[in-house]
Amino acid sequence: MEVVLLLILATIRGTIGIIVNDEGLALTPPMGWMSWERFRCEVDCKTFPKECINEDLYKTMAQMMDDGGFVDAGYNQISIDDCWTAHTRDSNNRLRANETRFPSGIP
Repeated sequence: MEVVLLLILATIRGTIGIIVNDEGLALTPPMGWMSWERFRCEVDCKTFPKECINEDLYKTMAQMMDDGGFVDAGYNQISIDDCWTAHTRDSNNRLRANETRFPSGIP
């Protein structure tokens, strides 16, 4: 999912890139936004539609990061901690996204 959200940020900005030094290390520490600190594991989207862990929340936060100048300041990651999975696994026994809250899925 982090890749998808980085792509959302890249789409909003029209570019994506990581600047590294000669040793391949990032010039700044990884900086971004993590949902757990604010939204914990709220999955009741009917009662709390703007605070529910779902696809729209992450798209909104990505846009707010860009609009607020955070992307320009180096905050270029969004991390999904928890509460994105369905209650069952796929046919290959892999975790899968909750189809109601993440209709586009998580690659």
